[in-house]
Amino acid sequence: ATDIVAFTYDYKNIILVNRGVDPLGLATVGGFVEVGEQIEDAAKREFKEETNLEFYDDKLFQVFTYSYPHQDPRRPAMSTVFVAQIKMDEEDMKEAMDAGDDAKDLVIFPIKEAANVLD
Repeated sequence: ATDIVAFTYDYKNIILVNRGVDPLGLATVGGFVEVGEQIEDAAKREFKEETNLEFYDDKLFQVFTYSYPHQDPRRPAMSTVFVAQIKMDEEDMKEAMDAGDDAKDLVIFPIKEAANVLD
């Protein structure tokens, strides 16, 4: 599986999905890798499917792999986390954003608030 922490162009916010299917709730954008697919390609595909947005210079940076196989209630999976920057400014981004696939809607989440969630 893959998860993407996608920063807005100014690095003040991240994009989260409000999931429309189980498991419900806020989550990073991501999903499962298809057979024969490279994990970076899966991350780009999932991000495009769920947000209709793309990354700056089409770049992803791998941060960590969670290897506990039962972290996802749907099935055993390992998840590689990437960080990326969205390639458009916030005004254009808001116009282009479109929740798709299993995303009910999208949330622009301020980094300052994200830090409080971790406390």
